[in-house]
This record gives sequence, C-alpha cells and structure tokens, in this order.
Amino acid sequence: MRGGRVSGEQLRALPKPLRRKIGQRLEVLQSGLAGDVKKLTAREQKYRLRVGSYRLLFRLEDPVIFV
Repeated sequence: MRGGRVSGEQLRALPKPLRRKIGQRLEVLQSGLAGDVKKLTAREQKYRLRVGSYRLLFRLEDPVIFV
C-alpha cells in the first residue's frame, strides 16, 4: 500500500480514533476488497472505501494499493 504526501497530511489532521479505524480498514483491504468498497469508473481501477462518514479513494495496480 502506498500513499501520497497529501493523503498522509490529510490523515494526520483527523482525530486519532478515526485514524485507527481507517488504519484497521486499510489492513483488511490489503487482503481483499472487503468492506464497503465500490468501483468508481468502468475503465480504470479506481475505488472508494467508506469508513463512517469519510470516503477513502484508491486505485489498484497489482499488487499495490495507491491511496
């Protein structure tokens, strides 16, 4: 799993309990597209993962998940 500078800054700005929950959901995501995951576009490998009222956008490039 990889994240950009901007995604890291946005994650650090969130409350600690929410960051933990997001981290747990991302760990589960690494073993398969489990949870509330929805494909966003038909041609590209772009998805969103819902964590509470937040949405994490990511794309798949086997075997890497870019957040």
